[in-house]
Amino acid sequence: MTGRKICPACQYPPLVCVCSSITQTVVDTEIIILQHPSEKSRAKNTARLISLVIPNTKTFVGESAADFELVKQRLLTRESKDTSIAVLFPSPDSKIFSEALKPALHRVQTLILLDGTWRKAKKMWQLNPWLWSLVVSRLEAGSISRYRIRKGSEAGGISTLEAAALALEILEGADTEPLYKAFEAMQDKWQQFSEH
Repeated sequence: MTGRKICPACQYPPLVCVCSSITQTVVDTEIIILQHPSEKSRAKNTARLISLVIPNTKTFVGESAADFELVKQRLLTRESKDTSIAVLFPSPDSKIFSEALKPALHRVQTLILLDGTWRKAKKMWQLNPWLWSLVVSRLEAGSISRYRIRKGSEAGGISTLEAAALALEILEGADTEPLYKAFEAMQDKWQQFSEH
């Protein structure tokens, strides 16, 4: 028995291959994605697009602190050397991203994103208290999602790609059009595929 076919480059099914819509770009901020295992093989996952557009993105799959032990040790060692790491997650204690980081915007070198459904991302947050000691922030309410093909359970929720793009715009004024171009292409292909 064989699994479903996927494009070897973009890892999406061939009918929704987005390779022709990928424009790689470089950003100064290191992006680390902590991805729930159920998202890894999800066909409509947007974190994969981040890695395609920003090749130095690092994705770690897991759920508990033990799953992320290696990345945790690497990050916490760097944090002690006065580099700034920001976690983007709307915890009860989080502050608005642009305000929380204002004094340190020039120093933020690493952005951590949790990738999963709202319920699974929240569980990952709870299982990884080491993240709580970092700068934890959330995006301002009112961001309207462009994600048309997958609905989140949380009102006002946005995709991992949209969160990364908004954060990069705030952190470094990055041109995030390549991210949105890939995002729209993926959605257009899925909609065309579902209409047939």
